[in-house]
Amino acid sequence: MAGDFVPEEELNLKGFQKYFNSYTLRGRFNIVVATYSTLFLMILLYKLNQPPKRNLPQNKQAKSKSPDVSPRCTQISKCNK
Repeated sequence: MAGDFVPEEELNLKGFQKYFNSYTLRGRFNIVVATYSTLFLMILLYKLNQPPKRNLPQNKQAKSKSPDVSPRCTQISKCNK
């Protein structure tokens, strides 16, 4: 059955299998803790490595950083004279 578990003493598990297995309650609990802690760590690292958000200007028109160019100066060769 799905709810049955075996006591740790009967399994004779050693090493990694002693702490992470699907036979004992402690092993199941350790798997759940490892899974949730990994997800939490991934989310934390993602949040910490995001680039900072830029503050946008309050007005709807964005200010241009390019110099003003008069409409009569459409070709570079004519404007340099």
